[in-house]
Amino acid sequence: MQPILNIEFLAMLATLGLFVGITSFMFGRLPLKPLLDAHRNPLRPTQFLLTDIYALLVQVMIAGFLITKLQGDENGADRFKLTQAALITPLLVFWWFIGVRWLSRAGVQKVLRRLEVLLVAVPFAFGGPLAFLIIMIVLFTQNDAQIRNPNDPVTLAERFRVWMLLSATLAILYMYFSGCAQLVERALRSRDEKLSNNNSFE
Repeated sequence: MQPILNIEFLAMLATLGLFVGITSFMFGRLPLKPLLDAHRNPLRPTQFLLTDIYALLVQVMIAGFLITKLQGDENGADRFKLTQAALITPLLVFWWFIGVRWLSRAGVQKVLRRLEVLLVAVPFAFGGPLAFLIIMIVLFTQNDAQIRNPNDPVTLAERFRVWMLLSATLAILYMYFSGCAQLVERALRSRDEKLSNNNSFE
């Protein structure tokens, strides 16, 4: 029986993780650019709120639940799930840390707005292009040989799956090109309102 972990597998995993991490960081800067432009103090220390930790735990739990539902081939199911976990979990932590760091430097401290950015904007900004690519690969590699009788349960299930993937694609595109920036702008407005209120009391 071939072991799940070996040098070649770990090297491949590290290379793939590094490539995906760098690529996601480059693409993720675009929808989060308003947050980068709002850096008021680049030397401000990274501030971790308790709710920020909760946001990370929620993402990791959701990712773990989805990974357990994925199915690989019978011979490589364990390695398949291990690969998913070993790639997705560090990426989530990496994206989360960048989000917390950028929020701290921008001076955003309102809990609700930080949660919106960390739970929604950051995953869609960094992971949206990767999810879009995966969905496109799944759509273009589907086997259409079974789609013959429109009333066939297999055909209906396949069509439902396609519609779900297309809906997810539209949601990803909307969030990447518009939704993420809107959430970031809301967070920055809350920061500006707090600063204006503090100045009015002085």
